Formats: sequence, structure tokens, C-alpha cells
Amino acid sequence: MLMDVFAFPEFIQFLDDDIVSLIGITALVNPSYREDRLPAILSQQSLSLYLIAQCQMKLCHSLKALAKTIDDIIEVERFIKLNTPWLTLVYLLMKLLKRKIRIYIRQRT
Repeated sequence: MLMDVFAFPEFIQFLDDDIVSLIGITALVNPSYREDRLPAILSQQSLSLYLIAQCQMKLCHSLKALAKTIDDIIEVERFIKLNTPWLTLVYLLMKLLKRKIRIYIRQRT
């Protein structure tokens, strides 16, 4: 069982720029985030995958390792669609991460 990570406004300053931007855009598009005053919810798994992929790209790991990370991201997306469709932010983070990895792979080849 994985724990959720709540992005309270007090903690947003400690997050990566991409995640902060994603939370901001989600709040702009979906006003219920602002009205309910609920924190944005990320899963530990999605946050870990994001950090792993960022490290792999910054440390120039092999393309095979990045391909494995993309496979893991696809699994998380599949799980979210089937079990927890309310985790919109996690789903958007996985889409963003897949796109960043694909751009990075295209630039390296």
C-alpha cells in the first residue's frame, strides 16, 4: 500500500518547478481545488518515478534505463485509470514525465 503525498501550500516551495507549475495549472483549470482548499495529492510512487527519471536524465544514464522508467510510468497510468481516476494530478505528472523523457531521448540520439 502506497501513501499519498499532500502538496500543502507550505510545502510547494520545496517541490520541483515542473511539479509546482503542474499544480498551478491544475488549480487554474479546476477551480474546485481552490474552493475546497484541499491540497494537491501525489502518490509516493509517482513522485519517486519523477525523481528517478530526473536523476537518470541529469546523470546521463543509458537509454535502456530510461525505457524501463517509461514502462513503469505506463504501468502507473494504467493503474490510475482503473483504480483511482480522481488522481488527476498524478496522471498529468506521468504524462509530463513521459514527454520529458521522450524529448531527452530524441536529443541524445
